[in-house]
Amino acid sequence: MTPNEIAIARSVIYASLFDYPLTLDQLHHALLESDQSPSEILATYGSSERLRRVIGFRDGFFFPPAATSSSASGGIAKRAAGRFCSATARFCG
Repeated sequence: MTPNEIAIARSVIYASLFDYPLTLDQLHHALLESDQSPSEILATYGSSERLRRVIGFRDGFFFPPAATSSSASGGIAKRAAGRFCSATARFCG
């Protein structure tokens, strides 16, 4: 994954710790380690199959895909982090 993809994934996964999906504007303001504009975030997301595997985007919200099917609070972030680490093993050491 590119640094911009990782920044998006980290920001969305962090927000999921609080069961909080992010709008594009919220993601732009909360973006970790990147200064992407909202249009750059959408372009990065749209062009990255790997990012779309670990982060969902529906009805204007970014979220880990596990968030849509989980009823157990707290497990969402753990599953998303595991999926993210699987996709980017070199960053999760």
